[in-house]
Amino acid sequence: MHMNWKRELKEFINKNTVIMGIGSELKSDDRVGVYIADSLSRIGCYHVIVAGPTPEHWMGYIANKDYGRVLIVDAVIFGGKPGEIRIFGIDEISEKFGLTHSSSLHLFCDFLAKEGSVESVRVLAIEPETLELGTELTPLVGEAADQIIRFFKSLSSISK
Repeated sequence: MHMNWKRELKEFINKNTVIMGIGSELKSDDRVGVYIADSLSRIGCYHVIVAGPTPEHWMGYIANKDYGRVLIVDAVIFGGKPGEIRIFGIDEISEKFGLTHSSSLHLFCDFLAKEGSVESVRVLAIEPETLELGTELTPLVGEAADQIIRFFKSLSSISK
């Protein structure tokens, strides 16, 4: 049983956390991580990366910074209702759920554990309604994304 995602994020996020949005901007709800990261970047949150479909391209950058934590934001098929939000450890994701970027994320996390200062990785997961071609989020996933963005705006620990 997962505790409330807002409470989990409050406990996880600090000044040494990088937020990485991943997903394909051409696959409807799969773009939710990119949408959230882009929005957070525009409102002035610290340490935000809009990685798109290739988070592994950011391994060296993150390993060379003093980030202690990485929060990956992505669409994850975990069996919830469309737009449902949960937080998972990276190992939980690979074992149980459909993460479209799981193989590259495991390489990414293994590299950071060995080469960087990252001690913890979490996935902020949003259950997609569809991953079909399209450039818009579905209404329920869009509402979830906006709820997450509002939550991050309220955290003084990540604002400039």
